[in-house]
Amino acid sequence: MGQRTMTLVVLCIGLFWMGTTGFQTVAPFFEQPPLVYRNQPFPVQGPTYVGGHLDMEIDRCNITDRTFDFDYVRVLVPIEGSQSVFLVSERSIATPDCLRAVTSVDLPDHIRPGWYYMLGIVTVAGRFRQSFKLPYRSEPFEVLPMEVHRDRRPVPAGSL
Repeated sequence: MGQRTMTLVVLCIGLFWMGTTGFQTVAPFFEQPPLVYRNQPFPVQGPTYVGGHLDMEIDRCNITDRTFDFDYVRVLVPIEGSQSVFLVSERSIATPDCLRAVTSVDLPDHIRPGWYYMLGIVTVAGRFRQSFKLPYRSEPFEVLPMEVHRDRRPVPAGSL
């Protein structure tokens, strides 16, 4: 192999290496998040009570051709007054397609009645990026008080 051929081979290998490294450096900036929420703020269904459930309608799409899991954390944010309440972090799975469903969130029994909204952050891995942080929120909703029935069962206030 001649000097010229060897130089050409080394040059081609160098250009190939720079191209692949350059792609890996630039690709994360153009990658789209694999998960998309289409109905923010999430609509809230039905009345919500202290210690009860918050039912939110979500409409999300996994825009890839693969199934993946993702983590999320939710925070109850009061519209006026008291402190925010962090809820337990959870994990879910997204299959390739869109999903429209009602998700139910357990509310703690130590929150005060009043107006809140749910704020959340989904963390999902990309193909080139390490992760995406996707914020979401619910519509404002009112948390109503619960009363205790004589058999120690909580019931919505005013229904006794």
